[in-house]
Amino acid sequence: MGGSGSGRCGSSHGSGSGCGTGNGGGTGASGPRPPKRRVLFLCTGNSARSQIAEALVRARWGRRWEAFSAGTHPAGFVHPEAVAVLAEWGISAEGARSKSVQEFAGQAFDLVVTVCDQAQEACPV
Repeated sequence: MGGSGSGRCGSSHGSGSGCGTGNGGGTGASGPRPPKRRVLFLCTGNSARSQIAEALVRARWGRRWEAFSAGTHPAGFVHPEAVAVLAEWGISAEGARSKSVQEFAGQAFDLVVTVCDQAQEACPV
């Protein structure tokens, strides 16, 4: 995997996408269950690896983590082989769609994981 860290996502002065480090939040609440932590998986097309990572975290660790995925240049579709891999693991890809990192501009994440070098270059954290 590429890089990871805490951060906020947004645009870098109107010339594409970028992520910067920031306060991830997600701590300090009282109650029987701590608040869910937030993770963003970032790739170039958001059609395969980041989709698989998002679905896997939602399915396996959804009680503790809110998972999201996005692309610096979204493909506009989820690759059929990614859907097939998830199905082999018993995980539904229902509702999955290729998303732009711009949809998450200004949102705080506890963890941002880049799953390809091109995304890491476009969104260094």
